[in-house]
Amino acid sequence: TPHPGIEIAAEPESAIRAVLGGRVAYARRLTGYGNTVILDHSGHYLSVYSRAGRLLVGEGTEVVAGQSIGVATDESLDGGPPTVYFEFRRAGKAEDPLTWLKRNPGRRTEDPR
Repeated sequence: TPHPGIEIAAEPESAIRAVLGGRVAYARRLTGYGNTVILDHSGHYLSVYSRAGRLLVGEGTEVVAGQSIGVATDESLDGGPPTVYFEFRRAGKAEDPLTWLKRNPGRRTEDPR
């Protein structure tokens, strides 16, 4: 499974937070990704958060930027430190997630543009 996103180091059992507000389109195990939340930000924008130890939201839930949507695992599958996989998509195509993280450093917004 191709993974066009980034791995973010996480403290064990730390919160996984939504970068932007939106509706939970998917919240369960996804082959090749593990426990995954996909947020729909409307306007053809999606964010993907994977490799969670536990999910805190269900499909259809509306979340706000900064809200906890999952919890990081205790350790990665290879025994190393835990990571969270983050991906950002527009119109079905992966975009550089760092661009979106830089656009919204600490800013809470509902609009991904």
